[in-house]
Amino acid sequence: MSERAATVYLPLDNPIARAARAARYAFARRVGAEGRVLEAGCGARDGGVRLASAARWVLAVDVSSDAVRLAAVTHRHERVRYAGMDGQRLAARDGAFDTVVSFEVIEHVPDAEAYLREIARVLRPGGLYVGSTPNRERAEFRPNPDHVREFSVPEYRALLARHFARVDLWGERPRALVQGTGYGVRHALTHGDRLGLRRLVPQPVKDVINRRLFGLKSAHLVTADDFEFRADALETAPVLACVCRK
Repeated sequence: MSERAATVYLPLDNPIARAARAARYAFARRVGAEGRVLEAGCGARDGGVRLASAARWVLAVDVSSDAVRLAAVTHRHERVRYAGMDGQRLAARDGAFDTVVSFEVIEHVPDAEAYLREIARVLRPGGLYVGSTPNRERAEFRPNPDHVREFSVPEYRALLARHFARVDLWGERPRALVQGTGYGVRHALTHGDRLGLRRLVPQPVKDVINRRLFGLKSAHLVTADDFEFRADALETAPVLACVCRK
């Protein structure tokens, strides 16, 4: 992907998507993302700052120079630096990092093998790679035209195993309060409200209706704690997360 053609991935508007993304960074910190950390594919977002709480320092890079400039201005931190860099050709020495974190990037990369080779190269022996990608095996999956390739569980595992000594996969799932049994009914009612009458209902009232009638949280109340990472039933997880050791 050339710099000119690179998309600038801006902060997410959808509060549930924001919470899911925050949960991935909390997961990375929990599994040991620390020391000298590289975030590959930072976009214009705050991932570097989220990782800095557990890291000695963070280098956040992206192929889009516009994204890097925006992130550097918007998300300043004393232990975070930003740089324009292609994940398929990282300008870093062998073994430079203890951890590489790269969420929702591999599906955008033209050469996933080159991307993983570079990540493995810049990791120290025994270093940690934490990544994620949408799961195309789940029943409700819809292809994204911005993605070069989307992965099933076996495809993702096999790809990672060619570059890392140990590969563990986890499925990121919303808890029942986010997408429980009442979610389908609420979704249908929302999309059937062609006149937009729901906008006339005060938000605190909608919060009570969502909880009592549908057994759900309103989207603006969803947090990173409303997502869980499990190693079972991976085929049904919306997002696959990997924890790999070199």
